Amino acid sequence: MLMGVTNGMVVFYSLIFHPIAVGLYNANVYPTSDSITGYIFKYVAIFSSGLNYHARMTLGRMPLW
Repeated sequence: MLMGVTNGMVVFYSLIFHPIAVGLYNANVYPTSDSITGYIFKYVAIFSSGLNYHARMTLGRMPLW
């Protein structure tokens, strides 16, 4: 339930601020972590916004005309 609500909030946010949402995902997921809390936050970011990120990147590569 919590992951669904979090993903819904990220989807709504990314509709309005698409480049910022993609940048936030990249900033949260790709850098290396050096603590256990960093790894926990990284996996929460992957689970909460990963599907939305990959859908946005796929739609961004498609010609929509």
